Amino acid sequence: YSILLTAFLDFFLSVATDSKIDVGQIRRFVVRAACKTRLAAGKEYLLMGRTETQSSLQGPQYLLDKNSWIEELPDPRRCKATQYRNTCSHLESFTTSFGINGCRI
Repeated sequence: YSILLTAFLDFFLSVATDSKIDVGQIRRFVVRAACKTRLAAGKEYLLMGRTETQSSLQGPQYLLDKNSWIEELPDPRRCKATQYRNTCSHLESFTTSFGINGCRI
């Protein structure tokens, strides 16, 4: 069986098949119950994986599988700490670059 996660879209980088996606919308993500996730309510995550969607009555659903990448985004207060500045800078640089260039090398 699987677990259904619901997420509020704060921002998105690139979506090939979900042409109706927009900031502020809700999207559903499906994870197999056997897959361990440590996602917590109220946290922000960068999710990367398949662009294919499954249709449901509530709209598109995205499958998070072994090929998906899930990275917790540190909250802005944490990014001010010396220990996290470099990580936060790299994540910000990556999301900006990916938003502009997509998967082009």
